[in-house]
Amino acid sequence: MKEDRQIFQEFVQKSSEIKETWEIAKLFEEEREKFKQELLNYENEIKQAKKFLKDFRAESSRIKEEIKELEELKLKRIQEIQALREEVFKQKIKKKISKLKVEKDEIQHEKKDEILPKPVEMIDIYLKDGSVAKARPTKKVYTDTLYKKYRVVLKENKSLKDRILEFELENSKLKIELRDFYTEDMLKTNNKSKED
Repeated sequence: MKEDRQIFQEFVQKSSEIKETWEIAKLFEEEREKFKQELLNYENEIKQAKKFLKDFRAESSRIKEEIKELEELKLKRIQEIQALREEVFKQKIKKKISKLKVEKDEIQHEKKDEILPKPVEMIDIYLKDGSVAKARPTKKVYTDTLYKKYRVVLKENKSLKDRILEFELENSKLKIELRDFYTEDMLKTNNKSKED
């Protein structure tokens, strides 16, 4: 409708130059052809824009999918690195515990090789004038029964000390594991809060 009005306005402007009716028809036909060509051009532009938009959306979806895959891969790699760090830490702890056990065994062997206390050979005697005199005992200070009991108690004492050392090592190991679990729990909590 607007195009027909525009054609009519052009017709009014050129009416003084037009002398034949075929010229009027020609003018209308030329303008109609121009309009058809413009309409065709617009339709082609719209089709191209739609195709571009469709391609753009497809590319955008593909990139979003790639980003999602990369994020998942990144999270997986972070978890793998964390697991490797924990494994390395555990191996270090095991190595340290093993080294401590070897040292403990060496100390036990050294203690076994130690000479047990001998009977007293010399004693100090304090005289009335304040001086000190050295003397040898005339008989054994310790009886054989007491000496045997002492050896039994000494062995029990060593055994108890070894058990205490083992408990301390186990306690240290449990503290480290507890700290690892706490750290892992904190990391998981942080990761979940970042995802939210």
